[in-house]
Amino acid sequence: MTLQPDYLITDTIAHSLERIAEVKAIIENAAILPAFETRLRNEAKIRSVHASIRLEGNRLEENQVKQVLEGKKVQAWRRDILEAKNYSKALDYIGSIYQRKDLAITEEVILKLHAMLLEKVSPKEAGKYRKIPVVVKNVRTQEVVFRPPGPHQVASLMQEFSRWLESSPKISPVIESGIAHYELVRIHPFVDGNGRSARLLAVLVLYQRGYDIRRIFSIENYADEHPEEYYKALKESDRQREVTPFLEFWAAALANELTKLKEKILMVSLDKKLRERAGQTFLNPRQWEALRYLHQNSSLSRIDFQNMTKTPERTARRDLEELVKVKVVTRQGKGKATRYLLPSPRSLSE
Repeated sequence: MTLQPDYLITDTIAHSLERIAEVKAIIENAAILPAFETRLRNEAKIRSVHASIRLEGNRLEENQVKQVLEGKKVQAWRRDILEAKNYSKALDYIGSIYQRKDLAITEEVILKLHAMLLEKVSPKEAGKYRKIPVVVKNVRTQEVVFRPPGPHQVASLMQEFSRWLESSPKISPVIESGIAHYELVRIHPFVDGNGRSARLLAVLVLYQRGYDIRRIFSIENYADEHPEEYYKALKESDRQREVTPFLEFWAAALANELTKLKEKILMVSLDKKLRERAGQTFLNPRQWEALRYLHQNSSLSRIDFQNMTKTPERTARRDLEELVKVKVVTRQGKGKATRYLLPSPRSLSE
């Protein structure tokens, strides 16, 4: 029997996919320093670890997760610390295998991820399918989200699911990763760690299918910031017997996370280009504020600048003229109609 997920590409999903494609291209082509990219990757990892374990009741704060991953001592429950370390190791494992040309996402891979998650936490259950019935709850409200299949169905359902994954279905990687997440949660093959396993699997699918996006985003973070929407989408998909509600959440989650990341990336990229254009010229905080404003808006007037920086007319004129002089902005129009604009991307790269 072959898994055939039931879903529709709604207008909501289509819009999210369009946003993701657009933002993905911008992020991947942005000029950022390797050191900053490394920092972003580390920050994304910390957010991912904290968010994913927190969704399942872990009590560590984000700064504690950071300290744990840095090898520092943290006063916290042993299980909480182990869960953070294990999720971090599993993310590292994904990062080490997703580019392998011979990689197939099999049952063995899923079981290995689960075994890593439960190492030293629940060693008897690590990497093993459950043999007892379970229910899926919203950890924060204790509401039953849905009731998974019985334990006698788990092995056959996982075989069917893994065959679907190995077949590399010709659909959007975002859709495929959302389905992978939902199906693993729906089957709920383990006694513990199903949510974390599902989120790791979804990340692996995204990465392997060409959506690693420099590995500087955290889709888990969005789920943690919107837990009620996350659990509601899972519950609604189960009620409707189709994946559409969860895919709407999942695509929107990735679109929103990448959009926030895009703004951060572009600002750094823009600052770098503008600093190169300005050379050794010192720009004061007001002038940098003007440049950041122009990054979000098409143009800036002197009055806009005065209102924004709370400066008198004379100071505003001087600041803006200095920006024109060092060629990090251009002037358009005359008199009261004068507007200031960023140079075109082509001129910045010349």
